[in-house]
Formats: sequence, structure tokens, C-alpha cells
Amino acid sequence: DAVDRDEGVAENWVWVTHRFTFASAARNALQRFRSPDALRFLVQTVAFVNSARRLDLPVGERFSLEPEEASAQDVLDAVLARDARTAVRRTIGFLRSGRPLDELRLPVEDLLLSDPLVRPISVAHAIKTPVAAFEEYGALEGHPDRELVLAASIRLLASPLVERRVHQAAATSLRWVVDGEMPRKLTQ
Repeated sequence: DAVDRDEGVAENWVWVTHRFTFASAARNALQRFRSPDALRFLVQTVAFVNSARRLDLPVGERFSLEPEEASAQDVLDAVLARDARTAVRRTIGFLRSGRPLDELRLPVEDLLLSDPLVRPISVAHAIKTPVAAFEEYGALEGHPDRELVLAASIRLLASPLVERRVHQAAATSLRWVVDGEMPRKLTQ
């Protein structure tokens, strides 16, 4: 969240979602195109994800994945309250409850379609990330960390996303072009 709020840093939540959805697309491409050439997507994904490691929270500051028993509505309540830590724990609890996944997926989709954000770029990323997360959750059946893709997606939705203002973006661009002052980059 601190990176997202820092106007002097180029990266924000959108940068993180690009890595996740690119990895999802690469998995789909590798399944569809069974060719050694398709392995380039895997190499690109590893490099792309690795380039963002400076955006990760230090290990001691990461969210607890201790599950909290919860219904889908409890998860949404935490999202709407912008309580990301609780939303993550409730998501894990919901997933471990054995309830049908659609009990969570459909309300999350309804929330996203209820116009919770303003800027089209923010809306697009808020929609595409959970859609990919639900797909990846299904693709990771049997994997011990499969819950993390949905927990991370819900964390994004519960975070106090900063929709950077058009005025701010224009001023940053002008400083870059006119004064050569490029925003600080954390990714490589």
C-alpha cells in the first residue's frame, strides 16, 4: 500500500496485477501451444515476476494466512471495509470450508460490476485480476499454495487502491519530458 501511495514511485497495484495476469496468460498459452517455442512465455514470466521482487513486503510484514471462518458475505464485508488483513484470512477460511467456489466468485463479480472504482484503468485491473485468480485457483487443484492466488486477489480488492489523478499523471509526465525527472522505479 505504501508503494501505491508514493507519488514519486512509478509502480503501483497495476504493475503487480500485470505480472499475475501475464503468468496466467502464459500458463494458458503453454497448455494450448505444445511447442518448445512456447517455453519463451515461461522464461518471460519468470523474469517479469522476478523483476518486481522489490515490491514485495518484507517477510516480517506479510499478512497472516491463518484462516478465519467466514461466509462469502464476510469476505465482501472485509473488502468493502478496506480491511485487507481480515479479507485475506476470511478468504482462506472460506476456501477451506468446502463451500462451493461460486458462493464467493459470483458476489465478487457482482461487486466488481457495481462500479466501485472510477478510472477505467483501475476498473479493468480490478476486474481482470480476480477473474484470472479464480481460473488459476481451478488450475492449481492439488497444489498446496493454490489458496494464495485468490487471497492475493481479494487483498488487492480490499486495499485502499490509489487511483492516481489525471492531473498528477500529467504533471509527472511533464516533469519527465521537460525536466528529465523520471519517477523512481522499483522494478527492473
